Amino acid sequence: MTDKATQAELFRLLDGLCDGNLAPEDERRLAERLCADPDACLVYVRYLDLHASLGQACPIDERASGATEPFPDLGGNAKSMVDAEKRSRPQSAGLLARIVGKCFDVFVGSVSPSMNTVYLGDSDGSMPRRAGFRSMASVLPLLLVGAIAISGITWQIASWRFGKGQDLAVSASPRIDGAAQSRSAQVATLVNVTNCRWDRARSTADLSPGGVVRSGESLHLREGVAEINSTLKNGGMASLQLEGPLAMTLNSQGMPSLLYGHLTGSFACDYDQFTLDTPLGQVSVSGDASIGIVAAANKVELHVFSGAATLELWAMGFGGAAKQINAATGTSLSARVDADGNVSVDHGQARESGFMTPAALRASQLHISDAYVATILAAKPVAYWRFEGDDNGLMRNEISDRLHCRMIGKAVRWRPGDDGSTVEFGMTSGPGYLISDDTLELPIESYTVELWAKPTYFHHGTLFSLLQWAAPQSPIGTHRMALEICGPAAWLMKPHQITDYNPGRMRFVHECRTGFDVDCFSKEPYAVRQWQHFVAVKAPSEMRLYLNGRLVDSKEAVGPLPSGPRVLMGQLLPVSAQIEDEVTPRLFSGELDEVAFYERALSEEEIRHHFELARPDVKPADAAKVGGI
Repeated sequence: MTDKATQAELFRLLDGLCDGNLAPEDERRLAERLCADPDACLVYVRYLDLHASLGQACPIDERASGATEPFPDLGGNAKSMVDAEKRSRPQSAGLLARIVGKCFDVFVGSVSPSMNTVYLGDSDGSMPRRAGFRSMASVLPLLLVGAIAISGITWQIASWRFGKGQDLAVSASPRIDGAAQSRSAQVATLVNVTNCRWDRARSTADLSPGGVVRSGESLHLREGVAEINSTLKNGGMASLQLEGPLAMTLNSQGMPSLLYGHLTGSFACDYDQFTLDTPLGQVSVSGDASIGIVAAANKVELHVFSGAATLELWAMGFGGAAKQINAATGTSLSARVDADGNVSVDHGQARESGFMTPAALRASQLHISDAYVATILAAKPVAYWRFEGDDNGLMRNEISDRLHCRMIGKAVRWRPGDDGSTVEFGMTSGPGYLISDDTLELPIESYTVELWAKPTYFHHGTLFSLLQWAAPQSPIGTHRMALEICGPAAWLMKPHQITDYNPGRMRFVHECRTGFDVDCFSKEPYAVRQWQHFVAVKAPSEMRLYLNGRLVDSKEAVGPLPSGPRVLMGQLLPVSAQIEDEVTPRLFSGELDEVAFYERALSEEEIRHHFELARPDVKPADAAKVGGI
């Protein structure tokens, strides 16, 4: 099917089907097209696969292209995307059912299957427009899909392999009964989770640390980082690091199929071949290697940090033969579906800074000079935590013998370094934080919180907060201010909060005299794996939020801090008998340094001067010789 007009008509019909506005005559036309053309049939089946597998708007596309832009700016469109997705479900389901029915009318007579599907949105809220796949000699996949739809089984495409002697694998629902599950082979183990927010409605695997992930099971990670280890059949080892938002399944061979998201892999497989399916092609690794993959419905990036890998595209446009492309150490491949329906491939350098590797985490270094320290001291903070020593788990205030902070939990540690020490959070799933035993004594009309932070990845974590809390009471509701970073899982917040539509932003919240919180948000995403200067200022009548010496937001706000708040860093809530979920307290994952608290509002000139005195160095993390997880 190479005629451009024929391709354009098929795309129009499929777009109409997925948008829920296909006319009855177009339904019949689409059914005839699918029955007459195996290539068109495969495209149709792939659309259904994406519908059933993802089932939600996916904001991942350009994330690896730059460390400071994790995903497109959704702005106020995020809520409309979700609303459009919900509105489209019933109509799309009925249309898909009628299309399958009309296809079977042609083949076997009048059949009216019923089928539940969901809408897939791309990064702009629309369907992925074009994709091409290799021809098949029959329309068996369509018959299989129709038969499964008639029987009411929840289906998914477990693997796409159209090579010689290989068939399209269609499996039943992964929610199998316990007896069958116990008989299935163990293929991967969830060995570590940090700040993980799972979509439990779509995930079918055991999500607990140490849980087994079997063939046919899926993982839908909204936010956080998870690590999966697996042993290959000939003794090879594969370690996969998943960074949310991400969705993946394990196919019938126990190999992952990445639907969307960020994945980093480290492999030692001298006698094995590791394969990973993506929406546009299959990635293969033989021997020792480390790679990074970004997948979206219409784009896939492969970055090779060490060793070598191969990307075999499913097809290069309609009727095109699949193309196998090799990538060596330090190189990258980017495959994208173009407007004409063909797949284009770009070659470049591997960008390790877009992934969580040791090289990327070490790339940004913060050098604090004597001039910086002297300037901060001259500004007269009431507390200055430099983290230059670990006094039996006590991080000392450099200004006075008060407001020293204790380290609580295994997820926080003191990290010494040649150029200065820091405190590192998020080493495990939590808890992990610093808290002061004593309190600020007097009401404070104006204040400033200044610190340097290096977030490990995009997530919702609390950097610094003040709370009026005395154990054993519940700490919930005792916050008077907080400085946070927000994550990509925007739906975790309450509907009225701006955070829903500002994923990847900074947040500064202050409780005003009226008892209501006032929020400031940065208008641009913060960076990951880079040191940044965060400043929150509360003046008598306004709040101001600064990033790297620049004002990023301000709001009117009145009301002082009350007397008696305690300092809490690295987590929203301390350990309490009233809190069972260790993820709920918004554990920060990353490093903090040079935290200062002032009982006055710093001026913009002071803030800019402080930033310029300690600009961090960024070492290249994308060198070809550096790799690994």
